[in-house]
Amino acid sequence: MYKHLFTFCLALSCLALRAQNVGGITANCLASHIYNNCGTTGYITFGFSSTSGANTVSPDPLTIQQSNLSVGININTPKAKLHIKGSGTDTTSSLLVNNSANAEVFRILNNGNIGVGIATPQTKLAVNGTITTTKVKVTQTGWPDFVFSSNYTLPELPQLERYIATYQHLPGIVSAAEVEKNGVDLGDNQAAMLQKLEELTLYVIRQNKEIETLKEENKKLLSMQAQLDELKKQIQAGAGR
Repeated sequence: MYKHLFTFCLALSCLALRAQNVGGITANCLASHIYNNCGTTGYITFGFSSTSGANTVSPDPLTIQQSNLSVGININTPKAKLHIKGSGTDTTSSLLVNNSANAEVFRILNNGNIGVGIATPQTKLAVNGTITTTKVKVTQTGWPDFVFSSNYTLPELPQLERYIATYQHLPGIVSAAEVEKNGVDLGDNQAAMLQKLEELTLYVIRQNKEIETLKEENKKLLSMQAQLDELKKQIQAGAGR
């Protein structure tokens, strides 16, 4: 087996070093060692054609670049420690990782969509499972500060009550059936919930004003009642003389 492995590595080494004719292969009972000693301009490539690889327009399947110690897959000049250039259609997988049981763990498609536990991600990040994080930031436009505008019409409570009785959810908030079918957009839902909170704040402010008005009216009524009681006592006292 070692003999065949040595022969295979020797063939690959000869192919990879054909342009520079610099480097070689060493082997012992522990390992076969392929090297290119061209310095920072050196490459080791593995391919299937004599016209592809480093310094050509056609990349080999595997390229190792000495200058930055980077590995490229389907790319001649890798820009990272592992640089993969995809190919094919949008749904072609550029990277696939399986676990020890050969079950899929992670996949990146050619269109940039990433799936974790999902073979056909339809969005930039699709996760089949629970995500644990310390913070989530959602950028959103159309934040509902318009509720506090002077020309905003606050729905009347009887109108709101009729809506709830008919549809079993707040207006502007997605229904349970919609969430079960299509999920919920966190940004849109947060904005809608904030709008309801701001409307509720306005209801509370208006209610508080009404309560304060009732308190003042109640004070007046109590004062009038006290005056009537005093007048009644005076009348009763005069009648008893």
